[in-house]
Amino acid sequence: MACLSCFFYGVLYTDSPFFFGSILIGTFINQGFGYVINWLYCFDTAKLIIVAFSLIIMLLIGLTVPKYFFTSANTYYNSQHPKQRKSFLMNQILIPWMIGGTVINLFKISNNQGIYQFRIYDIMLFFSSLLIILPSFFQIYKYPELYFDEEPKSFFISWKSVVFSIVLLLVLKIGLYRGIRLG
Repeated sequence: MACLSCFFYGVLYTDSPFFFGSILIGTFINQGFGYVINWLYCFDTAKLIIVAFSLIIMLLIGLTVPKYFFTSANTYYNSQHPKQRKSFLMNQILIPWMIGGTVINLFKISNNQGIYQFRIYDIMLFFSSLLIILPSFFQIYKYPELYFDEEPKSFFISWKSVVFSIVLLLVLKIGLYRGIRLG
């Protein structure tokens, strides 16, 4: 059950920036979700309120969710000292964010007649995730020391899953290289 909660917290940290960050970034540069705000014919004041709302929500997620991340550490540890939390957040949030975001952005590179292009919107959306991730690191020493089960824990990396994921990404990228032709 704890692994499932780790998964859902990871999804929250991954998907919230895509939604709220697309509101925040898209409204500024009129791309992505910003088109929706643009087509609502909102005044600048309403756009500013929408941007402020998404910014506040992202910061609140970053400030409140680490408590649940720390309690989900019972999957890996018997107890969690505040000294361990920085490395725990690095391994559970920051490193997966960097690796996953890099893979997603590399997957989104468009090939326009042999010219590979990054979209500035995607790069800004990737870095908007820091509005959720960085506040988490300010919460490290806020919570008391946690004690879990007394039986020793062990964990490992499933290399079959890693290889399968890489092969699947390569098959999708190569298979969808020319796009899906309809008609």
